[in-house]
Amino acid sequence: ELGADEIISLKNEDTKILSLLKEIYEDTPVDIVLDYIWGHPAELILSALKDIEPYPVRIISIGSMAGLAINLPSGLLRSKQIEILGSGIGSLSREDITNYMTTVLPDMFQLLAGGKLKIEIEVVELKDVENVWENSSDSRKRTVVRI
Repeated sequence: ELGADEIISLKNEDTKILSLLKEIYEDTPVDIVLDYIWGHPAELILSALKDIEPYPVRIISIGSMAGLAINLPSGLLRSKQIEILGSGIGSLSREDITNYMTTVLPDMFQLLAGGKLKIEIEVVELKDVENVWENSSDSRKRTVVRI
């Protein structure tokens, strides 16, 4: 429903996550990873890549909710075709930002206003955020914290 081919819960044990990552890669090699959380989950992805046949993979770091740093063995980068890039507002040129603000963003608002772009949300009070974070099971909804 969200457009994902596969979903792996980070609530699984590391060995299970690694096994699932390898299975997915064997069935459909992944060439781009959009990583919004970094930290230990990124280490798991890189660990899974070390045990599979070489195939170029580009990892784009977009966020760091699971940690600001990772342990990255240098031998992995020498033995596999892995490219790690960052993506954020600082990586955009002035021209790209202008295009985004004048073209992309207005188009998105038009889609939203026309009911063609739907985002399921769950509004929670700040006092309840810890409980929601620990017990949330519906990954299709985005949590919005009301302050």
